[in-house]
Amino acid sequence: MKIKRILLKVKKILILFILTFICFNFSFSQCNDSIISSSSCHITGNSYTFSSYQNGSGSWSIRDSTSSIISSSQNSTFINHQFTYSGVYYISFFSPFNFCIYDLNIHVTDNPISINVNNSTTICAGGSIDYNSLAINFSDAVGSISYDWVTSPNSISWSGLIPYPIPAGENSINL
Repeated sequence: MKIKRILLKVKKILILFILTFICFNFSFSQCNDSIISSSSCHITGNSYTFSSYQNGSGSWSIRDSTSSIISSSQNSTFINHQFTYSGVYYISFFSPFNFCIYDLNIHVTDNPISINVNNSTTICAGGSIDYNSLAINFSDAVGSISYDWVTSPNSISWSGLIPYPIPAGENSINL
């Protein structure tokens, strides 16, 4: 009799565990939304609106790099914020409908990168790019910069500023 009671308790615990696992998996498997920004380039002093892809209402927060909440909104389909300082910010949206949390990390800058390039240069087949003749100038560059080149029509690609012989038959190169 005592063994039956123990087995019954174990069975109840096992059923409770399985139901909890199924519910947990179901609720988090429905997390297929994302946050949309009103811009892909975020500059200090400008206001930006962040919304849910599926436009659901929920709780919004914007945190700075120290995880301090600098803006929040409850029961809203969006959050709007003007960034005063450059840096990394974390936008979070909690959906009470499916108990999901969506995150978006953005970089806010004081000045966007400006690129100026001489319009064209002539390269003969078998020749290589004279990178100095392109006069590539970056302003306000932050971090490392990589150069990726692709020829046309055969899509031959390479990276960096290493002289690369251009095969015959290629008629343009894109940076």
